[in-house]
Amino acid sequence: SDILTINMELALADLETIRKRQEKVTKSIRALGKDEEKKLAAWTSAVAKIKPLLEDGKRALQAELSDDEKLAVRDMFLLTMKPLFYVANIDEGTIASGTNDYVEVVRKIAAEDNSDVVVICGKFEAELSEIADEADRKDFMEAAGLKESGLAVLARKAYKLMGLRTFFTGGSDE
Repeated sequence: SDILTINMELALADLETIRKRQEKVTKSIRALGKDEEKKLAAWTSAVAKIKPLLEDGKRALQAELSDDEKLAVRDMFLLTMKPLFYVANIDEGTIASGTNDYVEVVRKIAAEDNSDVVVICGKFEAELSEIADEADRKDFMEAAGLKESGLAVLARKAYKLMGLRTFFTGGSDE
């Protein structure tokens, strides 16, 4: 229900953004005529595809837009056009399996959005962060059945989603 509530709020915000832009577009077309209407054809087409999705509480990212249409709506910075992933917090008892009924629901919703799900146990991660010795940390993770911490997985997914890379530099002039 939290996911649906947030998605609906984001969709409503995007609908408001579109409404405001549509007012400007309509005025522009009235003032400048057919030439302006032709220039804004890709925008109009994209909005016609996006608006029904938003009204249904879905994400604009799900609209099948051409490259021209994507470019036309890009400057509106619609919240539901941004890629996302879901983070599911589980209890310590389900760390080994990495899933429960709630996680499966989140995975189903994420699959509809073509999004990823990262499953972590917040309590386990908090305890893991308090262990200073690297060997003890590794033993603690192995005892829980994990090869790496959930925060490491979370960071890697976030980097990938945002298209970020890390570069290590060295040398006297760096």
